[in-house]
Order: sequence, then structure tokens, then C-alpha cells
Amino acid sequence: MSTGPTTIIRGIQSDDWEAFLPLWRNEAALLNTLESPHLSEEAIRERFNNAPATTHTLIAEVGLASGRRQPVGVAWIERLHTRRRHGAKLRLLMLPTYRDSMLENALLEGVLHHVDQWTTLSRLEAFVFVDDAAELALFERHGFAIEAHMRQFALRGGVMADAYLLARLRPATDAPAADAAPDEEGHS
Repeated sequence: MSTGPTTIIRGIQSDDWEAFLPLWRNEAALLNTLESPHLSEEAIRERFNNAPATTHTLIAEVGLASGRRQPVGVAWIERLHTRRRHGAKLRLLMLPTYRDSMLENALLEGVLHHVDQWTTLSRLEAFVFVDDAAELALFERHGFAIEAHMRQFALRGGVMADAYLLARLRPATDAPAADAAPDEEGHS
């Protein structure tokens, strides 16, 4: 019998923004992201409840022994435009106690399942600061590869910091194409 919390990956709900208010008040939580601290409650509510139609949001939630559920992480999949509409940018944000955990791994797995099974996206991009070895390892375990070293990418803790641009291409499937030509024995 498992005594630990259960992980649930789900779509966004209208009251999720409230659970993430402490995140924007925690500079350490935002250090490895491009998020800014000290956003107003209205700005956070707007971010969660009125995302552009090109953005899909997934929430990582734990079911506690008490029966309550607690959102602990969020992922935004932002579809790119025009000639890059086959791709999207991915941003993950976790409560600090759940970063580099099985829960963050489950959220990334949920994102990849959604992208691979429910979208036509074939390219997913993310960034990781170069000194964030745990996050880099997480992304690499899930098929992301470093494509670029971006120098002085973003202000982080008062210093311009380098980051890696990572990308994951949709894995090839073994399913034959519907219009595949038959082989020599007449099988397609």
C-alpha cells in the first residue's frame, strides 16, 4: 500500500491561479525561469484564466492523504506561428519542494503525451540555464537535445546568465503510412 501522494496531471481550472500565488512571491522558485516575481493577483489570474488560444496549460497536482488536492506545478505549451506552427515553446514552473522530483517528471511526461497524442506539433522547444544540471538531465531523459548555447540570455539574480536552447522532435512512429505502396508480395 502506497502512503505517498498520488500525482494527477490535468487541464487548468478557473481557481488554479490562487494555488500558485505563493510561487510569484518566492524569488528562489522563479530563479530558473523567465517569470518575474511580485506580479499582482490580477495579473496571475489573467495569466491562468485568459491564456491565448495558442497556449495549452497542464497542471501537476498531488492528492494528499487527507483527500485534498494541491496543485504543485504548471506547464505552458505555447504554439508558434506562421512557418513555425509545427512547433511550440514549453515552460515548466514547479513549487520549489517539488522541483527535480518524480512529480516534475510526471508533469513533463504529461506534456509529451499531450503533444504526441493530441496535437500535430512535431517540435517542442525549452530553455535551461547552463548551471541547472538537474533540469537539463530531466529534459535530456525525455529526448530533448541541446541545440544552442545562448549567451547572456536573461537577467537572473542580478546577473546576465547563459542558457541552453533545447528541442525535442516528435519520435517517428512504426505505423505504416495509409498510402504506402505494396511490397513485392503485395503487402503494404
